[in-house]
Formats: sequence, C-alpha cells, structure tokens
Amino acid sequence: MNKIEKDTENAIKIIKIVNNYFNIHNETKSRNIAFMLPRQISQYFVRRKLGLSYKLMASIFEIKQHGTVMSNIKKIDDFSNNDIEISLYVKELELILRKDVEIMMYERTLSNVEILTSINKILDVKSVYDLKKIKEILLDYNENNK
Repeated sequence: MNKIEKDTENAIKIIKIVNNYFNIHNETKSRNIAFMLPRQISQYFVRRKLGLSYKLMASIFEIKQHGTVMSNIKKIDDFSNNDIEISLYVKELELILRKDVEIMMYERTLSNVEILTSINKILDVKSVYDLKKIKEILLDYNENNK
C-alpha cells in the first residue's frame, strides 16, 4: 500500500469516527447543516491530525476545489474559538480521536521495509526464506486488520 492509499485510508477512518459521533450513517453532500458541519469538522481533523495536502483532501472528500477545503477548515478553526457548541464538539472529538490518530501516525511512519529490518535485527534472521516468511505473516496481518 503506497503513502497516498494509506493516508486516504486514515482519512476515511477519521471521517467515520466523526460521522459516528454525529450519528450520520450515510455519506451525503447535502448542504443541510446537520451534514455540512460534520463534513467540515472531518476536514478540520484530517488536516490537523494527518497533515494531508488540501488537494488530496479535496479528492478524498470529492470536492472540486481545494480552496473549499481550506475555507471549511478555517471556518471550524474560527468557530471552535467563538462558538461554545462547536468548541465542545471539537474538544470531545479530539479526545475520541487521540488514540486512533496516534496509532495511525505510528503506522504511517513505519514501512514494511522498516518493520522487516526491525524483525531481522530482533530475530537475527539467517536467510532470505525467513524474511519472505515474515513478510507473508505481516501481509496477512495487515490484510486481516483493515
């Protein structure tokens, strides 16, 4: 899995967590505030927690202009400083997301090569066959934990 795919997967996890928080079970592009606010908050957290580019975020959120993402993030940033209700949403979601995002960021920093190298050092692997077997185990693990 390449970096963009992993970043997209992590962004989708954040979106799902925010949607669950707001009891939204179907993705929609509705301009109704009940859907718009969670979408904007999701964008805020994806940018803040994962540091994705606005262009990639526009693609993930299926938005034509990355400037819209920038504007939405600024709105939530401003609202969280001036609106008590939105500030509470952001603070509660911050707590909910903290552990999940820490795990995502850790996984993001480790590539399979780094993992294999670490395992090699720990186990003192003697052959290429051993490395291939370990790689298969890791791939199975990654596949089962999606």
